[in-house]
Amino acid sequence: MKRLMLAAALAALSISMLAASGLSFSPFCADPAYQESASDPYSFSSKLAMQFSIGQSSAPMGIKAIIKDKVTGQSSYQYLEYRSMTSNALAYLNMKGGFSMGLARLSLDTDTWFPKLSLEANVAGYLNTVFCGFEKNDALGYDGSYFIGASLKVADIIALRFGLHHFSGHYGDEMLEKFYARNNASFSSSGNTIEYNGTEYTLSGLVEYVRDNSYLLGASVNLPFGFRIYTEAELPKNPSWLRPFIHVPADYENPVATDTGHPTLIDRIGGNTADGEQVSQDQLDAEQALKRTSEGSYKAWRIHAGLEWSKIWTKIGILASCDVQMHQDGQTLHTIGGYSKTNPWELEVTASLSAVFPDCIGASSLKITAEYHDGRFPLLNYFYQRSRYASIGFQVF
Repeated sequence: MKRLMLAAALAALSISMLAASGLSFSPFCADPAYQESASDPYSFSSKLAMQFSIGQSSAPMGIKAIIKDKVTGQSSYQYLEYRSMTSNALAYLNMKGGFSMGLARLSLDTDTWFPKLSLEANVAGYLNTVFCGFEKNDALGYDGSYFIGASLKVADIIALRFGLHHFSGHYGDEMLEKFYARNNASFSSSGNTIEYNGTEYTLSGLVEYVRDNSYLLGASVNLPFGFRIYTEAELPKNPSWLRPFIHVPADYENPVATDTGHPTLIDRIGGNTADGEQVSQDQLDAEQALKRTSEGSYKAWRIHAGLEWSKIWTKIGILASCDVQMHQDGQTLHTIGGYSKTNPWELEVTASLSAVFPDCIGASSLKITAEYHDGRFPLLNYFYQRSRYASIGFQVF
């Protein structure tokens, strides 16, 4: 009992000393120091929106597969897109459930010339899916993403965050069923015969998108008159898991140190392992050589930046936002042997206008948002599908 009383007394003394010095501690914070962007397609937020494609070319019609020419016996592999949809679905339902929070926050506010500081550990994540609208409501796929790191806020003006970011994409069951049924192949994807425009090929597998894990560094600045600017840069770790192999930088290490038969990540992801893309070794070597000519500049960077303006009253507010994403993996043209350092990075532009209802659901704000997007389809495994669409729906931040 004496020890318990002594511990309680020491804890009370420590808290009082922290308070006197301007230091404070909060174990959980629903309002993280680093604010998510309203129009970043990959933000850690919740969303329910109807999405309307602008033009039929914006609607994904198939799945990219890795194939080998079966008739001629050539050893070269390529990516081909096979139809899974029987008709263009121009309307979709995008559902995303996400969160971003501070696990522990240490703040310093001395009421002197020294600026207020907040340092916190962060965790964030989301699950994102897209359904065909007004039809069978088939799910095209779903994505998982998380962030683990820390953030620093200075004077309620500048915010920085750094940590590890994970992306992984998955095809929807209905899309896989349609893909295999339409192309007379089985769910045992490797080694099947599959036709394309009357030519028979051997199916090695499906093209998938993974980033596990990447370093993420972000900076945000609150400006006068309700403006905010931000930028983030993301770089895959070495070693880490990346898919498809054409997006992998040259000479990245294989994360499985005991797998001496596949010394680099390109060999591991693109090679003849059980979950590899089964691409021929000469093509893997050629991919390494192509990216080595870039003098180390190709690292599969993702960089994005944006500008926001908001005006919030007591019960309602307005938020306008524009976000620009730049993907260095666009230099690969998303094809085997397509990389060149002279190819442009792939760009995405998203602009949104929201009516904001602050603190209507606890510490979060509800937004009714109209959005325009010109970039990738909002599912990771469809990274090769350029889409333009307008959407309207709800967001929670």
